[in-house]
Amino acid sequence: MERLSCFTHTLQLVIKDGLKEASGLSGTLTKLSRTASLLHSSTSFKDRFESCFGDATIPSANAPRWNSTLKQLKELIEVLDPFLEATDLTQGEKTVTASVVVPCVLSLHCHLQEIRGRVRYCGPLVRALASSLKTRFTEIFQAVKMPGCEPAEGRGPTKFPFTTAYFIASVLDPSFGFQWLKHDVQLDSDDKDQLMTQIIDCIKAEGEKQMISTADTAAGPEQGDVPVSPPEAPQKKLRMFSHYSKTPSSTNSRSVQAQLTAYLDLIDNQASDPCFKFWQQNKSKFPVLYQVATQVFSIPASSAPIERVFSHGGIFMRPHRARLSCSMLSNLMLLKCNKDV
Repeated sequence: MERLSCFTHTLQLVIKDGLKEASGLSGTLTKLSRTASLLHSSTSFKDRFESCFGDATIPSANAPRWNSTLKQLKELIEVLDPFLEATDLTQGEKTVTASVVVPCVLSLHCHLQEIRGRVRYCGPLVRALASSLKTRFTEIFQAVKMPGCEPAEGRGPTKFPFTTAYFIASVLDPSFGFQWLKHDVQLDSDDKDQLMTQIIDCIKAEGEKQMISTADTAAGPEQGDVPVSPPEAPQKKLRMFSHYSKTPSSTNSRSVQAQLTAYLDLIDNQASDPCFKFWQQNKSKFPVLYQVATQVFSIPASSAPIERVFSHGGIFMRPHRARLSCSMLSNLMLLKCNKDV
């Protein structure tokens, strides 16, 4: 079984790398930290803050400095807001997360390139984020053949390992399909078509594996367990119907290809439904793709849902409960985490 890294953890390392280089924002972030500390430690300050939060104003003596700080904060939010969205998308518990890994990385790369030319205060931050994003997710950029993403010499920071399952998941998510390839991959048309063909071949290969596995499972008992009937005389072929011939059915590869072509046409020509709803409605229409989707969608992009189990544990995790058996602890955790189901 292949081990996959936590995408969200790597993304937070990218943000941390960027903030290290944003020395010009250190004063702003320090002010925010102190204000937050005061807000949580002083009841009188908190009451006054809440009473005038709707029409909050800054004393005139600090207005010039505060205006600059406010602009820095607005620019900082504009830079980091897509990173927050990517983090939230990949930490879901009841949604598909593997399918958003590749689109998120490529979209963040385009966002940083677009915003680089118009930032005033966060230039070092944007440059550091772009550099760290390319370094830590270099395997994804290499997989899509983006120029200028060759691996750096030496050990360097921890890199997020890539697997083709992320490609397959993103294509089989009706919200994406190949949209990320068309809009966010910076290649010419011929190279994009070549990459698309390679991804389709990967999906076809996985589909063929599923078809073989299904055929083996559906096969009956071994021949030795079946009563052997006496051989029948060969049936004579009538001359009158000698021109009749049956055309062999399409191969497994074409069957998967046909389903994939129909699927891509369908998601391009209609509004996309949520991923689970779409495949529940179309599993009989695309049976092989449904099996592949079920397999890749079960991959979590982040370890966050598992880490939340510890916070759900509460008193179960305390030392005085150490005598609980493993099975009892597992059952109690299962019931507590799924009490609303």
